[in-house]
Amino acid sequence: MYFNFKNNTISKFIDLAIIYGICSYVAIMFFTKGESIKNILLFGSFTLWLFTLKKSHIKEFFNEPISKLFFLYVIISLLSAINSIDPIFSLNAMREVFIKGVIIFPILATKFNSEDNLKKLAIVFTISATIMTLAGFYSYIMKDIPVLKPDVYFLHLWHNKFARYLNLLIPFIFVLLLYVEKKIYRFLILSIITLSVLGLVLSTSRGGYAAFISMVIIWGLFFLKKKNKKLQKVSSYLIFTFIITLALGFTISPTLRQRLTTVESFKERVAVWTTALESVKERPLLGWGFGPKMVRREEPYIPTEYNPPPKGMHNTFLMIVFTQGIIGLISYLGLLLYSIIFCWKNANNKNNNGADIFASYMFISVLSVLVGNYFVHSMFELVGFLGLSIILGIAIASKNISLLQKN
Repeated sequence: MYFNFKNNTISKFIDLAIIYGICSYVAIMFFTKGESIKNILLFGSFTLWLFTLKKSHIKEFFNEPISKLFFLYVIISLLSAINSIDPIFSLNAMREVFIKGVIIFPILATKFNSEDNLKKLAIVFTISATIMTLAGFYSYIMKDIPVLKPDVYFLHLWHNKFARYLNLLIPFIFVLLLYVEKKIYRFLILSIITLSVLGLVLSTSRGGYAAFISMVIIWGLFFLKKKNKKLQKVSSYLIFTFIITLALGFTISPTLRQRLTTVESFKERVAVWTTALESVKERPLLGWGFGPKMVRREEPYIPTEYNPPPKGMHNTFLMIVFTQGIIGLISYLGLLLYSIIFCWKNANNKNNNGADIFASYMFISVLSVLVGNYFVHSMFELVGFLGLSIILGIAIASKNISLLQKN
């Protein structure tokens, strides 16, 4: 059996501890408070996971092409940090978030390879989206801020990051909607999705809009291919909800109208991109060194006629070229493109058993986030590695659902 451990009471207890530890971590990982608790949950789960490893399990995990491409990118990122103009600075930058993605990826891939565990994760995503959205509406109404974003004690997010997080979570909440049977739960989940879409619209994140539209298109194409009229109606509902809320928001929100009609921020980003590309020419292979804050240091611009930009990069691909060079960008794009092909191929599996159908929905969820957040939105903002690690771990776990079922 794929990724199966010895069947005894201790191993089952450890597995449960890992699963609930990771679920708890994912539930609060978006919070800006409680870093110590998050570290205990993540690193504690990772320690337990190490105790359950066997050589055969490691071999099977690394035989997955996604795993190989993932760790190739990790190795290149490490090389760029070592080759950095300031290695200590770059290694510290890796320690902050990057290492967490490296840790959570194999745990999700190997421990969440069952329908029940992935449903638990979808429930956690639903709770997280609900908390974020309600915090956003509370801040929007009570603090009278111009855009909807969470601004409370435990959660401070800028509107673009808020939109990216919602786009990461909504597809998996949608999968949960397709599987609940009781009408009250279905109504509750549909209300959460609707509220989240409204929150996304009022965030005024244009990159978030583009990402969400691309995600809905992918789901629509999938449902058209499956020729499921019921699912097509649900997809149409999401599109209708987004269009109506966007139209209402455009009517009642001056900030939204301004955001949708101005191009000044785009011009500012182009200026930053131009400056960064000139600097990239000086160290094209492995870049200036890992770390998003590297773009604001003076050293990379000394050989050029430019000064460090006053604003951040606002483009994931250019940031990777700047910090990890062309080699880093090629490995990153290779990981994304292969993962997209992998998910689309497995989502259209012709088997009709329950495990394969659920896995298909999970694959399309991962695919839609890859395209929406990690291609479309990445052209306008920096999209984090931790979220990518999570959805790629889900992709491998989804593949193993049907394998477990067959065995």
